[in-house]
Amino acid sequence: MKFTLTIVSAILAAVAMASPSVPRGDGDSVSDASYGDCLTAAGAKKVANNYASLIGQYTEAKAQNLLHSGFSETSDSINVLSKKPLGSVTFPTKAAFIAELNKFPVFPLSITSIEAYTCDTVVVRWTQTFGRTKPQPAAGISSLRMKKTKDGWKFYRIFTEFNSITYYQNMGGVCPVVAERASNNNIESTSTSRERGRFGHHLPQSPSASYLATHWPTLPMSPIATMPPLAVGLAVTFAVLMGFVLAITCMLYCRASGRAGDLNSHNLGFTPLTTIHEASDEEDEGEDDRRQRTARSPV
Repeated sequence: MKFTLTIVSAILAAVAMASPSVPRGDGDSVSDASYGDCLTAAGAKKVANNYASLIGQYTEAKAQNLLHSGFSETSDSINVLSKKPLGSVTFPTKAAFIAELNKFPVFPLSITSIEAYTCDTVVVRWTQTFGRTKPQPAAGISSLRMKKTKDGWKFYRIFTEFNSITYYQNMGGVCPVVAERASNNNIESTSTSRERGRFGHHLPQSPSASYLATHWPTLPMSPIATMPPLAVGLAVTFAVLMGFVLAITCMLYCRASGRAGDLNSHNLGFTPLTTIHEASDEEDEGEDDRRQRTARSPV
């Protein structure tokens, strides 16, 4: 019996040593054998509350205390708003994250549920509602990977995605694709620089113009459109003057051509219409005279 237990223990130890590492989304890996202290249900709840406090009640001192020295955050929802390549690490360092959040006003973040937790990771769902006129809740989900230190659990890797269109509208952005639906639901958005939220400084001042510039076909620009205003004014004035000059020249030419036609009609052998009528009358009178003379002469 003792021999059998020894064999079983040896087999289990060998399996544990040979077990493959579990890959993570950030490229790191951890094997089951490396797990030491793990999060409990109470610990997971504390992590969720710390996350809500970190984002929704942000201070730099709090970030310095809660973030691990090797911290990074990845979010395509943030990348698309801040015009960063999709799939890239949004904030590669703790310093980059702190520098970004230091620029903006703070909007409360409410944890709606803790979806799951493992030995070192907590998955939470949350909402943020902000804006001056009828804001809508922007819902998101975050995977919070923690690392235990002598000072407690620290945020090490954050992967978060959220409703970026709603977030964008709450910051004052206008999305032409959904603007009509928003108006039907009496959703109003306002554009004010003081309401630019987290990562909002990357947004254009006129979001609708930016959208059209991106999605509208590029048409060839007229040369006049590229001319300075003074040059356009001079060109228009010159065109008007040239029109008057051409009109006057045409009138003078037509008058001169009419007079020349009257003079040249005799030189070219043309007989005016009045001369033709006079000649016809003279011929008629001559014919009458001949008839009268013939009648008076004896046979």
